Amino acid sequence: MTLLPAPAIMRTEPLLVLAARHARLLRRLLAPLCMSLAISSAAVAETPAGDLDLSKYKGKVVYVDFWASWCGPCQESFPWMSALEKRMPADDFVLIAVNVDHEREKADAFLKRVGGGVPVIYDSDGAIARKFGVKGMPSSFVIGRDGKTLFSHEGFFIEKEPTYEAHIAEARRAK
Repeated sequence: MTLLPAPAIMRTEPLLVLAARHARLLRRLLAPLCMSLAISSAAVAETPAGDLDLSKYKGKVVYVDFWASWCGPCQESFPWMSALEKRMPADDFVLIAVNVDHEREKADAFLKRVGGGVPVIYDSDGAIARKFGVKGMPSSFVIGRDGKTLFSHEGFFIEKEPTYEAHIAEARRAK
């Protein structure tokens, strides 16, 4: 029996190096599966509709994300937000997803499909979105420890994840 040589990729790069190099692609491909296995719709943290009092988070950095069930980029943002919230210390960072669907059932179906794992506030009348001046979906805001908006992002782009995280890191460094 003759053994064939291992492919060049196997000889030169250990699996962990390959995984690290292609982590974003792997995360994008595996996130829907992982989210559906790990999170049921019952596990989604909920806050009463229309209630977003940032004063209770004073001293923490808050990431507020506005989303809708019909929004394609919103589907891509949820795995990233869920992973982000898990990495950040709870005593220093809060992530809140604000849904603007008029029908709660559509939001719930979206969360069941893409996974949730982040606290959700339902804003069916758009009052919170108007307060923030939201113009498109998704829109996100990095709120500093003093309650002031430091950064805002319109849309979600996987290639801009480092920028989003840099804005959060900058807000966290400010004491």
